[in-house]
Amino acid sequence: MKLQQEIYAEGNTSNCHAPALQGSLQIQSPHGINFFYSHSFGCKIITFMLGMIRSIFLRLSPLVVMFSLLACGGNSSMPPNPNPTPAAEHLYANSVDPSGTDRLLLFDLPLTSNSVPSFSATTAAVFNRMAVDANGNVATLDINCHLTIYNAPLSSPLVPSATLSSGANCQPGFDAGLAFNAAGDLFVTNGGSEINVFPHPVSAASTVSQVITSPGQGSTDLVFDASGNLYVSAVGIPPPPICGFISNTIYVFTPPYTAAPTGSGTACGDFAFGSITASKTQVFVSRDNGFVDILPIPIAGIINGVLLSTTTNVGATLAVDQSGNVYVNDGQIRVFASPVSSASTPIVTLNVKVGDIKFKQ
Repeated sequence: MKLQQEIYAEGNTSNCHAPALQGSLQIQSPHGINFFYSHSFGCKIITFMLGMIRSIFLRLSPLVVMFSLLACGGNSSMPPNPNPTPAAEHLYANSVDPSGTDRLLLFDLPLTSNSVPSFSATTAAVFNRMAVDANGNVATLDINCHLTIYNAPLSSPLVPSATLSSGANCQPGFDAGLAFNAAGDLFVTNGGSEINVFPHPVSAASTVSQVITSPGQGSTDLVFDASGNLYVSAVGIPPPPICGFISNTIYVFTPPYTAAPTGSGTACGDFAFGSITASKTQVFVSRDNGFVDILPIPIAGIINGVLLSTTTNVGATLAVDQSGNVYVNDGQIRVFASPVSSASTPIVTLNVKVGDIKFKQ
């Protein structure tokens, strides 16, 4: 009876202006709600139904509001994900097919012993070194000082967005290197003691904006660490008392790269430095006898010993992924888990013949 009174009160039957309820007919519902028939039945039943709907809504509305808050997080827009899924990482490689055509290959990570390229495209020019910026734009360099730029998104066949010279005083025939910094500027060694800087975005009209002079007689490659420091591997004829016929040195330049190197490390031996790469804590540089030096950051003093052996007697090309794992390419691609030491063994070996290998920088 209480529920009946509440519903009639919420329906406000006073507006019906009809005689009082007649007791000639009374129907008891299964839920204890009494329905009465009277001369004003039409008005009463409509008012009763409206009151019931209003009563139900008032009783359910807190639940509706609570559900909305739970579903929407109390806000009309979803909050940002504090742990977004990282972008897929790819290993870039160049390969020469049996017809003599250069191809750019992309391998999805994680690399396995059964990995195949997820992208393959012929390039417009033969090249032996390359670099990839953070946006996926690719720069390639041949031994004749020619730079070719392929802007992302890449398509097959690759169509250059720019071709240009790698700068003045380039020494054709030398195995030079190149790398992008975090801003997208392109740094290119000329095979001698100079490093030419092309500001981003690199185009056919680009010119050298800065020349960095390295004390080494022949700069073979370069790489940036996570702090933006520039590491340059170089070779030269050593003066006494440094041992060996060849002096291998790594020079470290700090931004904005206008001052002399802040650090250097020199290795004795008769085998020249080649490819260089870096993780957050280590620098890796290959020699042309098939070994790789592992060096802690910061680099200083004499580099003592060759720590990681490769499988051939040729210089390997090197790359480091976002997790610090090291990729050594010397006729096959072998992956060493971070941190790398002389006792490290490959966690993955992929039997594929490629040239230079790189990740986005």
